[in-house]
Amino acid sequence: MRRVVRLINLMGLVVLISLAGGTISMAGTTGKIAGTVTDAANGRPLPGVNVLVQGTILGASTDLNGTYFILNVPAGIYTLRAEMIGYSPMEQTDVQVNVDLTSSVNFSLRETVLDVAEVITVVAERPLVRMDVTSSSDITTALEIQEMPVEEVDDILETQAAVTTDISGNTHMRGGRKEEVAYMVDGILVKNPYSGQMDNLNLNSGAIEEMVAVSGTFNAEYGNAMSGIVNIVTKEGGQKLSGRIAAYTGDHVSDHTDIFPEIDDIEPFNEFNVQGTLGGPLPFLGDQFSFFLSGRYEDTDGWLYGFKKYSQKAIRDEFENILPDTTRADFMERVPMKPDLRKNFSGKMTWRLTDAIKITAGYLGYRREYKTYDHRWKYLPESTYNRRRQSDRGHFSLTHTLSPSTFYSLKLSYMEQQYRYFLWDDYNDVRYDQAESRDYQSQNFWKNSILSWWFRQRTVSRTYNFDLTSQVNQAHQMKTGFEFNDHDLSLFEIDPTFKSYISGDSRFFFNHYRHSPYELASYIQDKIELQDMIINAGLRFDYFSPDAWTFALGRDGTEDFPEEDSIATLKASSQLSPRLGVAHPISDKGVLYFSYGHFFQIPTYNYLYTNSELELRDKEIAPGELKPQKTVIYEVGFRQEMIEDLALSVTGFYKDITNLIATKRFKLTAAESYFQYVNRDYGNVKGVTVELTKRLRGLVGFDINYTFQVAEGNASDPDAEHDDWAANLRRQPEKQVVPLDWDQTHTVNMSVTLSQPDNWGMGIIGKYGSGLPYTPLDSKGHRTGEENSERKPAQLNFDLNARKDFILKNVYGRSLRTAIFVRVYNLFDAKNEIIVWDSTGRSTYNLNPYENLVEEGGEELRLDYINRPHFYSEPRKVLVGFEVEF
Repeated sequence: MRRVVRLINLMGLVVLISLAGGTISMAGTTGKIAGTVTDAANGRPLPGVNVLVQGTILGASTDLNGTYFILNVPAGIYTLRAEMIGYSPMEQTDVQVNVDLTSSVNFSLRETVLDVAEVITVVAERPLVRMDVTSSSDITTALEIQEMPVEEVDDILETQAAVTTDISGNTHMRGGRKEEVAYMVDGILVKNPYSGQMDNLNLNSGAIEEMVAVSGTFNAEYGNAMSGIVNIVTKEGGQKLSGRIAAYTGDHVSDHTDIFPEIDDIEPFNEFNVQGTLGGPLPFLGDQFSFFLSGRYEDTDGWLYGFKKYSQKAIRDEFENILPDTTRADFMERVPMKPDLRKNFSGKMTWRLTDAIKITAGYLGYRREYKTYDHRWKYLPESTYNRRRQSDRGHFSLTHTLSPSTFYSLKLSYMEQQYRYFLWDDYNDVRYDQAESRDYQSQNFWKNSILSWWFRQRTVSRTYNFDLTSQVNQAHQMKTGFEFNDHDLSLFEIDPTFKSYISGDSRFFFNHYRHSPYELASYIQDKIELQDMIINAGLRFDYFSPDAWTFALGRDGTEDFPEEDSIATLKASSQLSPRLGVAHPISDKGVLYFSYGHFFQIPTYNYLYTNSELELRDKEIAPGELKPQKTVIYEVGFRQEMIEDLALSVTGFYKDITNLIATKRFKLTAAESYFQYVNRDYGNVKGVTVELTKRLRGLVGFDINYTFQVAEGNASDPDAEHDDWAANLRRQPEKQVVPLDWDQTHTVNMSVTLSQPDNWGMGIIGKYGSGLPYTPLDSKGHRTGEENSERKPAQLNFDLNARKDFILKNVYGRSLRTAIFVRVYNLFDAKNEIIVWDSTGRSTYNLNPYENLVEEGGEELRLDYINRPHFYSEPRKVLVGFEVEF
C-alpha cells in the first residue's frame, strides 16, 4: 500500500512540474462548501471547530476568523456536522452541493456544560439565488429528474430557457447551430467529433446525479463550444447498498387516424422499457471500495407505419407500369417504419485508497438499432436503411488531495463510436447485385428497387486530462489544467449495386479515408469571492492539427478542375480566448451579474474530411482550409428572491458569430462548377429571458421561463449554396441576415411539481413555441418572398408524470419504496405542425395539383401522397409502469 501511495505522490509531483505546458473540454465534477461558525450567544467567530461531511472522509477546521472551506466535494446532497468541545454539536441536513459552485453553510453553536450534548439538527435549504453564479446556468438534480416526465438528456434540456428544437429534433441553445453545444459526462467530452453531437450515447436518467446546462458564457476550463455546455455527473456508490428497478409499457392513444394510419389500433406492449440501478460498497472489501451500475433497455415500434404493397422486383403490366404485388403472402401487412431499439449500460467503481487519494474507473456502453421514416417508401418499407449506432467508453480518474486547500485530478478516457447504415449487413450480399434499377418519378411513391448505399463511420478518441485546483486564500480559488485529445477517424462507403463501375480511376460509388487529428488546450481560471463581488476570470489556449488536405483555394474562371499540384496540407491553428464573469450581490437575496467571453470551436470532421480523396466532378464538394468558428458573447442579468420561496431572474444576451462554415462555388466552365467548404457564414443572436422559480415547499413547486429571441444569419445550413445549385435553383448566398431555420421568437416553458413525499407526486411540463420560419414558394417551386420570411403555426405541448408511492417496512430489514406511475406525452394529443409545405405554410395541404398522381390513382392517391404523418409532432403516448427502490 505504501509503495502505491508513493508512486501516486511521485506521479503528482511529475505532473505538477510539467504543468507549464498547455482543454478541449475539461469539466468540473465537484463543488465547494464554505461558511462561518460563530458563538450563538455573542456572534463571535469560533476557531478550531471541526466541520465534517457525514458519510465521507471530507472535512475542515475553522481558522481564527471562524471560516472554513471544504474542496472537492462530489455533487449531491449531504449532512454537515460542526463540533467543538464545550459546545453542542450541530448538524445541517439536505445540503446541496453543485458542480463548480460554492455552497454556503454557516453554523451558530451553543455552549453546553454536559459531557454528552444534545445534537441540534437543522434542515438546510437550497438557495434560490446563488451568489457565485456569474452567467446563465440551470442545475437539475436527481430528485428533480425523478419527478419530471422525461426520458432523455435532451428532454431535460428542452425545459430550459433559450433552448429551441428544429424540425429534425436537433437542440439549439441561444440560437446557435446544432453542433455548438458540448456534452460531457463526468468531466470528459462525449460528443462525436465527426458530427459534433451526442448522437452515440444515451444515459439512463436514473444514473444522473446532476445535470448542469450553461447557456451563457462559461469559464475558461470549458472549450470547443460556442453556444452552451451540458455537464452530466453520474452517481457513485454509497456506504449502503441501494438500488432501483423500473419497468413500463404502453402505446399511442390517439384518434387522428386521418394523419396516422391505424393509430387507433392500440398494442399495450408497442413500447417497452426496463431500467435499473444498483450501488453500494463492494462485498468483503470494506468501505474503501464502492460501485454503481446502471442499465436500460427500450424497444418501440413507433407510430409511423408502411404497408407491403409492392416488391423490390417489380410486377409490371404490358405497358411496363408497376403493379401492386398481390402474390405476396404478406400483401398490405403493416410494417413499423420508425422502430427503435436502444440498450445502454454504465458502471463505476470507486477506490478510496487513502484519505487523500481517490481512484475511479468506469464504463459507458450504448447500442441502437433503428430506422428513419421516409414517406416515399410507404408502400415498399423493407427497402429503407437499417441504421446502427454504438459507443464504448472506458475512463479512469485519480484525485489526490495534496493539502486541505489543494488537490489535482488526472483523467484518462478511451472512446470508440461507430455509425452504420445499410439494407443488408454485408455489402457483398448477392441481393445487391440482383437489385433492379429504380423507376424514377419525381413526385410519387417508390414502387421498386432499394436504397443501396452501405456506410460505416468510426471514431476512436483518446483523452488525457489534468486539472489542479488550489484555494490560495479565503478569496482566491485558482484552477489550471491541460488536455490532449487525439482521434482516429475512418469512413468507408460503397454503392454495392455499382461495384462493376469501381476502379482505380473512378470511385464515385466508393469512398474511404482514415485521418488522425489531434487537439490540445490549456487554461487558467481564478474564482475571486469577495464580500460584495464574485469574479470569474480566465484565459484559454486552444491548438488544433487537422491532418487533412485540400485544393489550393479556388481558381475562379479557370477551365479545368484543380490539378494535383494544387493540393495543400491544412495548417494547424491556435487561438487565445479570454473569459470574464462578475456577480455583485445587492442584498442577501439578490445579485447582479455580467459576463463576456470569446469562444472558439473546431470544425466538425465531417466537413474537414468530405471527399478527402479529392475526386471532383460537376457540383462536387471539396474540403477547404477551415479555421475555428468564433462567437463573442455578452450577457447581463439579475436574480432576486422576491418573497420567501419565490425568485425572479432576468437576463439579456447578445452573440456575434463569425467564421461559420459554408460552401462556396468556384466556376470551372459556363456549365460546370465545384464547391469548397470555407469560413464565410455569419450571424447574430440577441434575446431576453425571464424566469420565475418557486421552491418546492408543501405541495407545490414550479419553474416558468419565457424567452424572447432573434437568431439571424446569412445561412442556416453550411451546404445551402451547394444544395441550391445541385437542385438547379442557382441562387446566390444571402448578402444580409435573415431568420435562421430555428429562430423561435417566443418560447415559454413550464415545469410544475405537486408532491407529498412517500405518498404521491405529479410532474407537468408545458411548452409553447411561436412558429419557426420558412421560405414561401409557389406550386412550381419558385420563391414568392424572401428567405425565411414567413412563419409556421405555433406549437403547444403538455407532458404528465403521476405516481403513487407505497412504503413497505421491514422487508429483510429494509424499507422498500414501491410506486406505480403513468406518463402521458402530448397529453392533449395536439397536432403540432413541425414541417410545412412551402406553398401554404401548413402541413395539411399544398398548392401542387400533382396531375401525375391524379391521373394514376385519382384524388385519393394525391391526398395519400401529400398527407405526411412525420410533418406532425408525435401523437399522444400513454405509458404505465412500476418501480421498486431500496
